[in-house]
Amino acid sequence: MAGINSQTQSDIFGRVFTERTSTLDAEASVLDLPDLLTTIVENLDATRSVVLELPETAFAVPERVMANGEVDWLAGKIVSHVCDIQHRVCGQAAQLMGAADAATALEAIGSWPDTIGQREAVDVLTAAGDAQRSFNAHFPVDGDTTSTSQSERFGTVGPKGWLLLQVIHSNTHRLQLRALMD
Repeated sequence: MAGINSQTQSDIFGRVFTERTSTLDAEASVLDLPDLLTTIVENLDATRSVVLELPETAFAVPERVMANGEVDWLAGKIVSHVCDIQHRVCGQAAQLMGAADAATALEAIGSWPDTIGQREAVDVLTAAGDAQRSFNAHFPVDGDTTSTSQSERFGTVGPKGWLLLQVIHSNTHRLQLRALMD
């Protein structure tokens, strides 16, 4: 089963978060649950590959404030953030689907400090990938996806919308990590 390619993920991100011409649920409505679940794992694996190629300085150089006032995060903080959001967002999808076993699988990810080095980042991504595979095995892909929750930031979001958020979120941060190679 193939997931959703990186360009499609970037296009969805643009429509939902940059142009604001679509919503997570609208975009997710045309996607299959198995493809979303597969893509989350593929993105974690791809992020792990990128982290393995990063120079150690990507984890050690002090964060800097960019011209637009935003802070340029270190690689360890990016990895910790992606895995933290994975735990929360996929857990929200599991809750809406009544999939307690799937949500429990995510507990293996744990919580990590922002100041992890390359080895720890690889370990975190490996644990997150393993936890996601277990989550996917317990997620009811044939279940009712009509339940929704209200998010202050994202509006009304159903299980597929929450999973899509993790897909595009992890892809965006994988690209951010890749940029640290330059």
